[in-house]
Amino acid sequence: MVNLAFCNMLMSAVLPPTYAISSFKGRWVFGYYGCQLHGLIGSMCGTVSMVTITAMALVQCSAMCKPFEQSQASVTARHSKSTLRFIWSYSTFWAFLPLVPPFAPYALSGYLTTCSCNVMDDRFANRVFIGSMCIGVYFVPLLLIIYAYGRIMWITHKETCQRRATVDQGLRLRLATGRRRQTQVESARTIFYFVVGWLWAWTPYAVVAVMAISGAHSYLTPMAYHLPSMLAKTSAVYNPLIYAFSNSRNRTELYHLVRRCFGYTGENESRQGPIARSINAPAQSLIDRIATPQPSPRTPRIQTAIRMTDLYMYSCENPSCGSPRRGGIRFSV
Repeated sequence: MVNLAFCNMLMSAVLPPTYAISSFKGRWVFGYYGCQLHGLIGSMCGTVSMVTITAMALVQCSAMCKPFEQSQASVTARHSKSTLRFIWSYSTFWAFLPLVPPFAPYALSGYLTTCSCNVMDDRFANRVFIGSMCIGVYFVPLLLIIYAYGRIMWITHKETCQRRATVDQGLRLRLATGRRRQTQVESARTIFYFVVGWLWAWTPYAVVAVMAISGAHSYLTPMAYHLPSMLAKTSAVYNPLIYAFSNSRNRTELYHLVRRCFGYTGENESRQGPIARSINAPAQSLIDRIATPQPSPRTPRIQTAIRMTDLYMYSCENPSCGSPRRGGIRFSV
């Protein structure tokens, strides 16, 4: 998450300002080297974002497919550092390849106000690079994500069936394990939202790149080049929103922040749970709530079950049922 946030911050700090200034001027105003830097940072941050989301999906899949103790032992600081080094090395490799002479450098695209990989160059080396980048940066991570979430869905369905069978057998479930699994499912759901946003941002760009290297230039207009680049750059905007709204704690804090901004006076009461509100309530109100009966739809069935238990225990006290237990307890309603 921290790596993804840093990547989004770097992308937001460089790409939108240069694009906005060039759009207001009606042309690219930062020169050749500014274009290369713009394309380099965009390509590197985009690749880091893709590979990071893929790594998060694989780690979450490993955590849910293994027992809790093994999953905790497998995700250590050493593994995290190794994963981060691989992500940035892999992304740097693909981002710096256009600066190598055999390949086409970054060039203006769309309405000539932004820079990206030159998919219009028909040289064989450049077409090989664009095709290899589509495979290594888009299709391979996509297949890994599909595999990871296929495993997660299968494990979740399997555990749901096992829990239902356990409940039917009348056994007690382990509450701690259930809470850990619920946290893992929530994390997997958050990563899934990131994956959806990633597909929304980079799928049009991959489609345009494949069409360009396949020779379908006549079907691609300046708008067709411009929109995918814009969608790819906006991923740095909605990724933080996805993380903020997909986490229940973040939603709660944001809800209370909005209420405070509008001057809501019941802030302390809203932030407390039902137990804390009951403790802080007046004593008379607590007495009234305890003394007042609050029947529910299950009350008649519970009373019937207690009466049946009372009759059964009373019948077992007769000599026909054998000698009664000492200190037996009779229930009555």
